[in-house]
Amino acid sequence: MIRKRIKGCFDTAEKLKGHSPSVFCDFLEEFDYFLSGNNIKLPKNRDEEKIPHDSLLKALMSPDSPEELVVLLILINKLDSEKGWDEVVYEAKLREVKLPDDLEKLTYADRAMKVWTASHKKHSDLLEESFARARIYNKSSYTYYPMHRDIRSYFQVPSEESVQELAKDLDSHFNVDQGTKVLMYDFDAEIWFLIRHPGIAQWQGVYEKGQAKSKAITPELYDAVVYHKKYGDLRMNTHRKSDHTAYRIVFGHLLFRASNVFDKNKKIIRLDPLKGCAVNLCKTGDIAGLYKIHVSEVSFFAMMSQGTRRVTWRAEKQNESLPLDSSNWVVPTDTDSILYAKLRYQHKSGGKWQSMTVHTGKNLSYERDGDSCVLEDFLRLRGFVGGSFS
Repeated sequence: MIRKRIKGCFDTAEKLKGHSPSVFCDFLEEFDYFLSGNNIKLPKNRDEEKIPHDSLLKALMSPDSPEELVVLLILINKLDSEKGWDEVVYEAKLREVKLPDDLEKLTYADRAMKVWTASHKKHSDLLEESFARARIYNKSSYTYYPMHRDIRSYFQVPSEESVQELAKDLDSHFNVDQGTKVLMYDFDAEIWFLIRHPGIAQWQGVYEKGQAKSKAITPELYDAVVYHKKYGDLRMNTHRKSDHTAYRIVFGHLLFRASNVFDKNKKIIRLDPLKGCAVNLCKTGDIAGLYKIHVSEVSFFAMMSQGTRRVTWRAEKQNESLPLDSSNWVVPTDTDSILYAKLRYQHKSGGKWQSMTVHTGKNLSYERDGDSCVLEDFLRLRGFVGGSFS
């Protein structure tokens, strides 16, 4: 099906020209089969004007181009920022990989490209690990699944071999022979798993200048599955709701060697804490890393002369709190049920205000900026997330 043009990370020759000629050519020479298969010759003197950008673009946009190369170009583009580069440096340090010299004058994308070229024979997944780690802190929404029964004491950090076996099990779930990749990050309070589906480089018809062409698009790369070691629940951010069942089963086995660990039906997110003093609710002295938080929007059902009606209140300014009544409530005392609330928060004085939306049920959405445990602590200690174990 033909759709509107979708911007990719290398869908114009101009974008390819943005790379340092010498760094780009050194990188491409690691894919000699791709160059020879498309009759592409790179200039020996690395002169930018002689690099066949148009031919490279045409070959890269072909559905037959190697997925490894396409994935790398996607990752390099995604890491083209100071934060992305910091993750590359951190990952290289963990692996004791020496960074190339003379990186200061290069763009962040070219730095990442040069690091991969120098290290890929032993560390071909360095950029993917770097990007996955950076993605942990992106804006996200999660669905929570509590345990059926308290078996937290049986938790064990999985071995690399067991994670690889899990990836094979997911190959069967995705109905492919191979290609699923599972990355594990073990933190003090949580253990994260990022799952990359097979076929990361998807191809789709688009219109450009009135003609139908094939273009690469850059889908969101990973599903996230997170187990909280203290509270014993599993939360997920996935692209397909249909994958939740498989993830609940395989990660229950992986972490506890048991079946039927996580409850698919129980709703553990509630908004009853808003039916009370909002001043006490929004105190942050006992939440390490959280500077300020307040309720900026709330939607609820209230009794009126016409019957029960849905009402939504919003603060006049985005980073201000809703006005409180004489009892310091943010909603009327006769409120029946609350549908959702939006909270604004700062991690530190003068820091950027960020958003978190809380719905009754199993889902939360918010922005992560720094320690992912900060908001978890607030929501659990204030009673928004219940049904787990303390």
